[in-house]
Amino acid sequence: MKRSCYIKKYDTHKKNVENCKKLLKKLKKFSNQKDVANYTLSCNLREELVAVSERKDICNAVGSTLTCEKIVKERYENMMQQQKLTNISKEQAEQISILQAEVERLRMKTFPALVQM
Repeated sequence: MKRSCYIKKYDTHKKNVENCKKLLKKLKKFSNQKDVANYTLSCNLREELVAVSERKDICNAVGSTLTCEKIVKERYENMMQQQKLTNISKEQAEQISILQAEVERLRMKTFPALVQM
């Protein structure tokens, strides 16, 4: 009876070992598939990094030119706006002096005796 028990245990152990070997084979196969997939993705990643780097270089080259042009355009617009505001200021100063002369003339007309000394 003891011997049959050992035989059963041996058979069970043998089946467990065989099942583990089958599982190990499946896992190795799955691992190999994952290694191939990782290698493919790694190659694709390298290609994409090169493409991104090239695009970045192009954008930096074009971007610096565009930035310079933008700065020049902004300076020109600011200069034109300043000139326009200066002209408006001069016109307003002329109008104020004309209005002050008109006020003085009307004051002299209304109050001729109160001439400022």
